[in-house]
Amino acid sequence: MHLRKLGLSLLAAGLLLGSLAGARAQTSDTLQNLINGNSLSINGYTFDNFSAGSGSTFPSPLYSDIMVNVFSSSANQVGIRFDANPAWTAPNQQGFTMPWEFDLHAPVGLSTVTLTSDASGDPTSDADVHKRISDLNGSGLLAIADNFIGHTSDTQNFAHSASDLHILEHVDVANSGVGTAPSVSFVQQDFAQQGFTVTPEGNSLAMIGLGALPLIGFGVRRLRRRK
Repeated sequence: MHLRKLGLSLLAAGLLLGSLAGARAQTSDTLQNLINGNSLSINGYTFDNFSAGSGSTFPSPLYSDIMVNVFSSSANQVGIRFDANPAWTAPNQQGFTMPWEFDLHAPVGLSTVTLTSDASGDPTSDADVHKRISDLNGSGLLAIADNFIGHTSDTQNFAHSASDLHILEHVDVANSGVGTAPSVSFVQQDFAQQGFTVTPEGNSLAMIGLGALPLIGFGVRRLRRRK
């Protein structure tokens, strides 16, 4: 009887620890909450140390209007996406910028990034995404400055692979006063890995298994007694 109670207690503890671990492993949050100290993680990757940099000049959206999601799009990629609601745009002959920066910690070396956006507007206007990537020692790996009006994605290789990155980026929108106003509603980047296979997170399963072992032993003893 005591073994059964102990098994149930361990099982409950395992479930509680597993749920707490899942609560800590956030995959989405607002950019403002991340700037305030929250972080995102998935499959061994952690995005943290978010900052607003020099600050935004956009009247809207605010940092609290930017939803950030991280995801594993395949076995050798991890991605992060920034969705703005309302979109980044600019009235006639005005321009605004919104910067932010963050760190990415990976289990293996990263070597490329694909930057994707849905910018639209007159070709004489600008809907730019600027990105500078370095390792945590300050060594520059890549600098991108893309006007996404007219195309949707850009893939670039790093100067060398690194597992800990610092990413500084900003969205710049400038209206030339001609045609349709420029607009950007999301910015996404997919980082390609080297030699890493995504595996399910096993912490909660391990704890459940540990809690269930005494119950299995208890059941075997009961069967032996009946025989």
